[in-house]
Amino acid sequence: MAEPINVMNALIFLLSTYYCLATWEKSDELFFIIGLLIVFFGYLGHMLITKKEKKRVPSDIRTFIFLTSAIAFLTPLLQDLTVNYSYDTILLYVSIFCIIHCCCYDFQIKTNTESTALVGSSTSLNAIFFAAILLASRL
Repeated sequence: MAEPINVMNALIFLLSTYYCLATWEKSDELFFIIGLLIVFFGYLGHMLITKKEKKRVPSDIRTFIFLTSAIAFLTPLLQDLTVNYSYDTILLYVSIFCIIHCCCYDFQIKTNTESTALVGSSTSLNAIFFAAILLASRL
């Protein structure tokens, strides 16, 4: 029963974050700083809990820098992605894709022999990514 609640909490968090970014002034700087702190402390906690090798840390830092620069490079493209659509249409699409995500999500955790979770439904994952991209394009 906890898995559907986690999915709904993630959707509520996604939509409330979008609302805050769209309506508050100077919220983008605040959310950027909070996001960096969450990533930093999350990675630090991950390193401490899993006792990760120090040899892998530079590789992880390079990956973080690559993904951050890719997002910064694609931001102008994302802003032009939905310029021809109205705000109501975008919210309708986001709602539809969030519903698709909830309907197609595989609520049973599948694991392989290494005890790592596998993605259950690619439709669910693609729907929520597309909803997030649509929301990001309107900021």
